Amino acid sequence: MSPRTIPFVLTIALALLPILLPASNLSAATDRPTPGPGVTDLEDLSSAEVVQRMGLGWNLGNTMECAGAWIKGPQVRSFETAWGNPETTQEMIDRIQEAGFRSVRIPVAWSNLMGDNYTIDSQLMARVKEIVSVTFSTTE
Repeated sequence: MSPRTIPFVLTIALALLPILLPASNLSAATDRPTPGPGVTDLEDLSSAEVVQRMGLGWNLGNTMECAGAWIKGPQVRSFETAWGNPETTQEMIDRIQEAGFRSVRIPVAWSNLMGDNYTIDSQLMARVKEIVSVTFSTTE
C-alpha cells in the first residue's frame, strides 16, 4: 500500500469501524488491521497528524444517509438513490481517487431499514459493507 493510499483507507476505517464491528460480531482485538511498514498506529498520532495523513477528502453524501417515510419502497436502492444520486460503483470510487481525493466519508442513516428491536436490516448492512469494500479495493 502506497503512502498516498493510507489516508484513503484510514478515513473509511475511522468512520465505519465503530459501527460495523459491533454489528458484525467481530472482535476489535483479534480483527484489527496491522499497519504496514512505515505506518504508525493511529493511537500514536495526534488528531492533526491523522487529518494531515487523510489529505483531501470526498463526501459520499446524499446516498446512504437519505431517510424518511416519503421514500418509495423498502429496498436499499430506494434510499441510496432517493435524492438523485446514482448507486455507488467501483468506477465512481476509482474516479474519486484519480481526481486526487485521498479520503472518503460514507455517511449512513442506520434508521432507514431498522426493525422494531433496533436490528439493522441485513440488506442495508450488506450494501454498506459492499461500498466500504469497493472503497478499500481502490488502493495502489
